[in-house]
Amino acid sequence: MLILIKLLEPPTWTPGGVSKFHYMITQPYVILKYFISFFLPISLSADTDLAPFASWSICAFLRAFFFLAALLAAAVMTSAKERLRPIAFGILWFFFTLLPTSLIPLAEVMNDHRVFLPYIGLMLSVCWAAALFIDYWRTRTSFRYGKAAAAVLIVIILAASAYGTYQRNEVWKQKKPFGKT
Repeated sequence: MLILIKLLEPPTWTPGGVSKFHYMITQPYVILKYFISFFLPISLSADTDLAPFASWSICAFLRAFFFLAALLAAAVMTSAKERLRPIAFGILWFFFTLLPTSLIPLAEVMNDHRVFLPYIGLMLSVCWAAALFIDYWRTRTSFRYGKAAAAVLIVIILAASAYGTYQRNEVWKQKKPFGKT
């Protein structure tokens, strides 16, 4: 893998002065932040200014490392049953599509635009897991208002998303373009 990375890096390219070690030990935390932002996108930023970690013994690195290990374990466990394999595929898609920006140091340690492609895999996993849960719930319970409850839940999620989009637009409306006072 490192040989492939070396082949992709032109000899004249400089990543912005970040050491590879410090960049790479920051990536588990960055991936955890991306994962959290998928479900709760409240701290999005065009420029996070996240500094690389100085040491792997930082508590944030350790938490993120154990989270990633648990997520990979979930991918391995869900790959064992054919019905759960789309969950494993989506999790692995999330990880593999983050590899290029996680292994090659870039000037910015974290950028929210890097997860557009990885989020496809996460969406696949979440939707498949939700479909399996709904199927399980539908066949095992006799809740007669299930469709109405699902519709209310969907409306709440869509309303929260619309409100979040409105608030984000209000923030960006208040920002002045560069060079204007």
